[in-house]
Amino acid sequence: MNYAKSLGTALVLVFLCAGMAAAMQITGVEVKDYGLFAYDEKAVEVETPKPSGETKLSNIRLVERTTTIPMAPNTFFSMDFLINSKPQGQQIEIELRVKNPKGETSKGTLNIVTGQVTTTTIEFGDKDPTGAYVLSIHYKDKELLSKELKAYRP
Repeated sequence: MNYAKSLGTALVLVFLCAGMAAAMQITGVEVKDYGLFAYDEKAVEVETPKPSGETKLSNIRLVERTTTIPMAPNTFFSMDFLINSKPQGQQIEIELRVKNPKGETSKGTLNIVTGQVTTTTIEFGDKDPTGAYVLSIHYKDKELLSKELKAYRP
């Protein structure tokens, strides 16, 4: 009898935990800023005060708020975005996808905290194809945001 009672208690706990995990809901995505950014040759990596130990480049400046990007040295597209959820402050894993003009898609994951601004960057190389690129953000295989870029050689 104790076995049946323990099994029943365990099943109730599993259902409660599953219900709590499912309670987090994405409520929207906001693009805070985007565009053509550049850094000078003297840019250096500096530690950020985040516990993740991430680094960022200093001497970065917004050149123009645009989705048309010249493929030139030290130039890249960057986008600041915010994913809102109920409740806020949840750590989630998102997937970033970049589809190039040839139809090839690169994927990567990023752990973020909802309600906090996150930055993603695409740096183009000399051998990358020109044309339309699509940057998209996904959570659990659902597309949350998509931004089309046009890359060209100056």
